[in-house]
Amino acid sequence: MHVNSYEGLATREDVEDALGEVRRLVEEVARGLGMGGARDQ
Repeated sequence: MHVNSYEGLATREDVEDALGEVRRLVEEVARGLGMGGARDQ
């Protein structure tokens, strides 16, 4: 995501999409480390 929400350049949908991508990344890294994911807890 290359826009800044505080400058009014990102819509709420842009921010939510980026957050979803970060969540998926964190879950994949956690699985790779054998820690499970947020959904496994």
